[in-house]
This record gives sequence, C-alpha cells and structure tokens, in this order.
Amino acid sequence: MSPEMTDGITVTFPRLNQFWNDCGIVGLYQTIMGQVHAPPQEGEFDGNARMDDRFGVSVILTPEQLTLTGSMHSVEDLLQHVYSKLVARYYNVSTRFQKEDRATYNFYFDEEKDQFVAFPKRKAQGVAALIYDKAPRPVAETIDWASKEKREIVFSGKKQKKVRARLPNTHRHLQVRLDEFLDQHGLDVTTAGLLLNGPNQVRPKVAIKIGAGKPKGTCFLCGQQAVALESVSQTVFPLVTGESGTLGFFSEGGDPSKACWRCAFVAKFVPVLGFFMWAGDRLHLFFPFASSLTKIKQVYQPLMRAAEFEPNWYRNFETELGGYFTHPAETCMAFLHTVYRKTLRHAAGTRSEADTFLSELYELVQEDAPVSFAVMSATSKGNTMMVTDTWLFDDVAYLFRLFNRAEREGIDLSRVAKVLVDHDAKAESRTLDRDLILRSILTRQPIVSVVSVFVSKKGDAGNDLNVFTQLYERIRHKEEPMYSEMVATAASLGKQIGLALAGRVKSKDEHEGRAKGSLFRLRKARTLAEFVNEIPRLQHRYGLSVKKEIYEGVLTPGNFEEFRGFCLIAAFNAFHAGLPNKGDQGGSGQ
Repeated sequence: MSPEMTDGITVTFPRLNQFWNDCGIVGLYQTIMGQVHAPPQEGEFDGNARMDDRFGVSVILTPEQLTLTGSMHSVEDLLQHVYSKLVARYYNVSTRFQKEDRATYNFYFDEEKDQFVAFPKRKAQGVAALIYDKAPRPVAETIDWASKEKREIVFSGKKQKKVRARLPNTHRHLQVRLDEFLDQHGLDVTTAGLLLNGPNQVRPKVAIKIGAGKPKGTCFLCGQQAVALESVSQTVFPLVTGESGTLGFFSEGGDPSKACWRCAFVAKFVPVLGFFMWAGDRLHLFFPFASSLTKIKQVYQPLMRAAEFEPNWYRNFETELGGYFTHPAETCMAFLHTVYRKTLRHAAGTRSEADTFLSELYELVQEDAPVSFAVMSATSKGNTMMVTDTWLFDDVAYLFRLFNRAEREGIDLSRVAKVLVDHDAKAESRTLDRDLILRSILTRQPIVSVVSVFVSKKGDAGNDLNVFTQLYERIRHKEEPMYSEMVATAASLGKQIGLALAGRVKSKDEHEGRAKGSLFRLRKARTLAEFVNEIPRLQHRYGLSVKKEIYEGVLTPGNFEEFRGFCLIAAFNAFHAGLPNKGDQGGSGQ
C-alpha cells in the first residue's frame, strides 16, 4: 500500500466565479452534509445522514474553495458514495407515473435472493435532464438472450402479444420461472439480456483521480494542470456546443478543449442547487449565485423551503401567481415570487413590519456578498437538450422590495399575473404580453404603454393591474413628487371618463359598443393637442365635468405618452367596473 493511501491527502475544488461550477461545488458539499432538496428515493439506506464523519474525511467550505482532507482511500470512498447518492436523488429517478405504469416495468434476477424482481422505468429529471438525458444502462452483469419471439398471453383477462426470450444453456434452469414471472406481471422483454443482481441505472460516467501523477494537460475551465482530462461536453458544461465550440484563454490549453476530473465531477452536482419548471418541451432553470461559496450555501438553506417536487417532476417549486407560465421572463418572475414568499414571508398569514423585512432582506441577499440568480432556458431536441437563453438576474433586493410594497398596499399579485393571460390566443401566444411586461419589470423598464395597449385590447383587466402599474412606475421614478402628481391626475381623469361612459350605458342612454368607441378614440390620439381636444368632446357627449386646471400644468409634451397610458388604463378599468352584469345589459352590443 502506497503512503498516499494511508497518509493525509488534500483535494480542493476552487471557486471559479462561474455559476455552473460554483453551484456544483456547493451541491457536492450539501450532498456530503446530507442536506439536499430532492426527496429520498425508494431503497435509500442512510437518508439524509452526514457522510464526512462516517468516512473520516475533513470537509471545509470557505468562500474560495471546498477542501477534503483524509487518506486517499477514505476520500475516494466518500466521493464515490456521495456520487451514488446524487445519482439516486436526481438522475436515476422514477416519477409517479412511471411507478404506476406497471406494464412498462423492467426486471432483473437477484442471485442472492434467488428471485426475479420488477422495477419501474428511470430517467434523469429536472436539471439533471439537461446534463445527461440518456437511457439507463446495466451496472452489473448481463446474460445475453439466446433468442426472442412474440407470444400471445392472457393478462388481466385480455389477450396480449408480448416479447419473450430464451435463456442460454448456462441459465436454462431459470426459464420456466422467468416465463411465469413475465406472464404474471404482464411484462415485455425489452433488454438485450437478463440483468443480474440489480436494475439498469441512469448514471453518468465520472473519473475520480486523486493523488500524484504526470499532468496530461490544462483544464479548459479552471486552468490547472490535471492528471486526468475528459472532453468538454454537455455533461461538464451545457453552455458549450461541443469540442469544436469552445474557446479558451489558457495558453497551455489543448485543442480540442478538455476539462479536469474535478470540474467534470462537480458539474454533475449542479442539480442539487437547481430549481426548474417544464413548459411543454421547454425547461426553465434557476440557480442561486454569489461571489462566495459560503454565501451560496447560506442562501441554499432558506431556499430549501421553496422546494416542492411535483410527483412527476414537471417542476420543483409551486407558485401562487396562477398558471400558464411558458416563457422565460414570466417563469423567472413566478420563481422569484415563490422565493420571496417562502424565504422572507415564511410565517404564514402574518405581515412583517417594514424594518423586520428590510433586515431579513439584507441578511438574505446582501450580507457578505450580493446574491443573484442564474436563469436558463433549454429546449428538448430529440435525445438532447439545447440551451436557448441564459442571463443573470442580479436585482433581487429591488424586486423583493417591490413585492413587499405591493402587498403592503393591498395589491393581489396573483390577480395581476392572472389577468395578463390572453385566453383567446393560441397556447404559445397566450402569455406573450405578460412575458413582455414582466421582463420589463425585471429590468426596471417602463410598462405603462404596453399595459395600456393590453388593457385596451382585453377590456376588463381589473383594478389590481391598474394600481400595480401606477405603483411600479412611481417606484421606478423614485417617487418623485411631480411624477406622482402626474400619475394621480391621469388616473383620476381616466376614472371620471370611464365611470361617465359606464353610467350612460347602464342607464341605456348609450350603446356599449359606441361607448367603447369613444375610449378607442382617446387611445388613438397621437399628439398632445389631439388628446386635449378629445376631452371637450367627451364632456359634451357624456356630461363630464372636467376642469382644465385638473390637467393643465401636469400634462406636458414630455410626459404625454405616460399620461395617456395611465388615463386609458384607469378609464377602461372604471368603465368595465361600472357596467351592469351581462344579464342586465340587454342590447349592449356584446
């Protein structure tokens, strides 16, 4: 036995200030500590137990690196064991549907127990599907079939054709028991041979190369010399397109680019920190990120409260903002709202005082190091996943303050999100407007114009969207008094107009279609002069009492577009709120 096998050896995984690698390092640490957000899988024997003490390895996480110290044998055993636990939780997973669909089960023969065992299909799920979306492979011995054929059997009272196989002479003594087992469970033979002593597994290959040796090259990702290298592929870093799609900045890096065993190993642990949601064939993913590994670990603890794995692994968080989340920005907003609710508002039914909220907010997203969220979207392309969108959202404190302010002012954000769904559009286009509006909010861009267009198109959009738009734009302008006055004046004018038109419709003095036409004339006013000239026409036709002083001095050429937007949103909202129920409208023209 070499001295390295018994003497202490140190393995380090350095922070690269790159979210994929750094999340993988913290994911490895959390798995060693027995604290991961995925639920235990059937058959796990040690659950969430810590493994550092069990293997006699010192595990230290600092802001800059993860360090493992122990004998070579103990460190290798620890890494192999935590990798097996990772595979069981994230890669080799059976969903509820797969467990219930017993007709698709596979089987193996357990030689120790002398029995055949059926098991459900397995697949990499969630973030792991982006890394390794491959079919299960045998992990133990297999016995090739001598031949295969289709036979008619009776299962559950029905005649069915199933594939059956003949065992070779070495295992012919099991043939009768095999046929009886398959017929009893109604199973097909789908493998190339009989699996022995264990099921197939979805298990990406890893190489753990600890100890001294001759360096074989420079790692494309970390720039360090390595004794073992592998090709940079989707299992290492999904943002590259393959060996020909990499460009490195390390002068000693080879061509094609290679990654060291450490970077390749920690990349498999990224799912531990990931949150995801499927939308059709599109997968949206979110990862906490900071310039300190210990800060990422600190944030992960409260984030675990947000984790709720849907039984079929369509998502691992629930949102209070409703459904139909399809596009990147709107899904990101839904996720961040869940994080806000589960981390800063975890005392259900209570509202934090402002100072308590700010203290909790600072501790979560600013203390020690600012917290961001890496946002990715990928699309399924047959047997692979292609990343289509990647960006870093680093304005978390701003967004959470916006959520908190809206709640304190009584705005129901779920109503805002739900009303922005266009149920008359095709499925793919149903939430395009919502995605555009929420992307603007995430990037602190104006929304009043696009909201006014949406409200004009939809009609009844509810008061929550009206009030939220005003609040958001005031906050965006830092609550500047003159701007706030303009918003209030425009909204007040719009409300007067909307209620006046609704009153005439309600009294049956005006057709609803003609009243709406008056609102659309106001929307089509392209200049300040046209807009101002439209007001007297509305006064004359609908008996409005609007003094020029209400908007003179507030409405200017510089703020005309915004003024008109706030006015229209309030007008459409008041108009629909003031209409009678459809049953009372009679000939409303709708």
